[in-house]
Order: sequence, then C-alpha cells, then structure tokens
Amino acid sequence: MILQQQIDRNDDEISDNKAMLKLMVTLYKYHPHPIPTNKLYELANSSNNYGGIVLSKAVQMGFVVRKRVQKPPGERGNDMILNSLTTKGKELLEELGINA
Repeated sequence: MILQQQIDRNDDEISDNKAMLKLMVTLYKYHPHPIPTNKLYELANSSNNYGGIVLSKAVQMGFVVRKRVQKPPGERGNDMILNSLTTKGKELLEELGINA
C-alpha cells in the first residue's frame, strides 16, 4: 500500500514535469517575447486548470516570469498577464537537448 502511494506520487511528479516542459517549450518555440497566459494554454493544448498549477510551479522554480500589464486601449477585461522564459529556463531546455 505504501509502495503504491509512492509510485503514484512519482507518477504525478513526472506528469507535472512533462506538462511544465511542454509549456516552457511552447514559450520558447512560438514566441521569443512574452505572451498572454490564455494564448500560452491554447498553443500548448493545455487546460487552464492543470496548466495554471504547472505554470505556478515553473514560476516558483525560476524558469518562467509572469508580468501583469494593462490591456491595450479599447480592449475589455482585466489586465493581461504575460509569460516569458527566464535565462534559467532557456538553459534548462538547452541542457535537456530540447530543440524548439
């Protein structure tokens, strides 16, 4: 029983890391400049529920930076949150040999 819980926990960590790398590769591949969170989820084919958890983890680890900016004049809604890779995130992708 305990062994199964450890295996399940490791599987969750592995899937978290795969999802985080998927978002990071999307940031690096499609846009060298910051992109809004919703567009990031769309490009990575990720849901905003699980993707948000993984994106927060990437921010805590220092791989991604999020910046709140005002929307351009004429657009409705709240401020946009732009996401971009840090140099640490780019170095990780290069170290892993992930070519975007």
